[in-house]
Amino acid sequence: MSVRWAVLVLAAVACGGGAEPSGGGEGLGATVPDIPSGPLQGTIDGTAWQAGEGAGFAYDDGQIEGELAEADLTCDEGADFDDLTVEIEVPSAPGTYALGGPDASVLLLTRNGSVFTTVGQIRVDSVTDTRVEGALVVEADADNSVGGSFALTLCP
Repeated sequence: MSVRWAVLVLAAVACGGGAEPSGGGEGLGATVPDIPSGPLQGTIDGTAWQAGEGAGFAYDDGQIEGELAEADLTCDEGADFDDLTVEIEVPSAPGTYALGGPDASVLLLTRNGSVFTTVGQIRVDSVTDTRVEGALVVEADADNSVGGSFALTLCP
């Protein structure tokens, strides 16, 4: 587990569980925003951002961890340390998951650190041995919010 994911896991555990969201519903004390259509994009660290193809790993416990950056990522080439990235953790089963619950989390990595929020949701549409497709929405603050569809290549 990387240092970035260790921070993410600790933050998720501290936030407790949540209910299954539905677009526009309530979740963890805040309105859960609808997942927008189109590619994953928004702002990170106040900078316009759009995801390329991501890369990730499936684990024996049924969880998938992935990383998305503006450039397409591969199993051999991850994001640079100073890239603006979105780190996700989701179950390997299709479904919609509330952020901050035991199943799903998102961490936005900025040039000034990281931003964790429980306002949002992740939808896993399909999972194969080599690929995950889905969509998410995260709203941390005016400088850090993203939403839309993503794809991850699952690395061996």
